[in-house]
Amino acid sequence: MRNNKKLVLATLIAPLAAPSLYCLAAIVLHVIRGGNDSGLVRRLAIYFIVATPISYIASIFLGLPYYNALRWKNCLSFSSLMIGGVVLGGITMLLFSVFGLGETIMTTKHLLSVIGLGAFLGGGVAFSFRCISGITRRSTRPR
Repeated sequence: MRNNKKLVLATLIAPLAAPSLYCLAAIVLHVIRGGNDSGLVRRLAIYFIVATPISYIASIFLGLPYYNALRWKNCLSFSSLMIGGVVLGGITMLLFSVFGLGETIMTTKHLLSVIGLGAFLGGGVAFSFRCISGITRRSTRPR
């Protein structure tokens, strides 16, 4: 029963890692660049409001089936969870860019940056899920 509570908690909290990491990275880059942008907080708040439901949708429709497939095949580990998070995050960001923002024509550099950002955010969600749920490096089941 304890494992189920941890999994539910991980499912509820981990998707918040993607918008949180994005906002944190934007603030750090803003400070490093010495920016003087008064609209940064407003833009980040709008991003957080838009990105949070997208992160939950991706986690429910992509992340949880992937997690269940790993458990079913008895292949659940830290590395398999992280690899899936990175790949699914990249796919999610690419799909959002194409269908959500209408970016159908992208340069290779822009395409790689979109997929890279999604991979970073997806890895953050997977890592958060792993920490909250108690999955260890070589475990096949959460502790």
